[in-house]
Amino acid sequence: DSVFAWPTWAWAKLQSRKGKNQAFVYYFDHRTAASPDGADHAAEISYVFANLGGFGGGTGSEDEALAKLMSSYWVNFAKNGDPNGPGLPVWPAFDEKEQKTMIFNRTPLVKPHPNIDQLMAFDAYYARLREKAKTGR
Repeated sequence: DSVFAWPTWAWAKLQSRKGKNQAFVYYFDHRTAASPDGADHAAEISYVFANLGGFGGGTGSEDEALAKLMSSYWVNFAKNGDPNGPGLPVWPAFDEKEQKTMIFNRTPLVKPHPNIDQLMAFDAYYARLREKAKTGR
């Protein structure tokens, strides 16, 4: 979480507060035979590019449906800066108050960002480090 999750979460909070464009946050947790304990880093790439024969991609109809959904969102985002489009479930922009996150798994859904307690602990830790760097104590 300290390497990928916290920086992404911290950036999304800052972007929603100060940025001129919206942030759309996701959490990929689709489990396959290759990753029964949870998705590995970058496991979503096979789904985003609908290349399920690639690293970590599953091969069932569930996987194909997820790949179609994810690739549609990514194409829309690349074209418009917004992943939403006709026929797709609404993916709300991230805001600091509600922290809605698209969870990609067997049944994709939007809910508050997962692992929030761990991320807040990292946030407090890094705040202490920044303060120590400023003050020298």
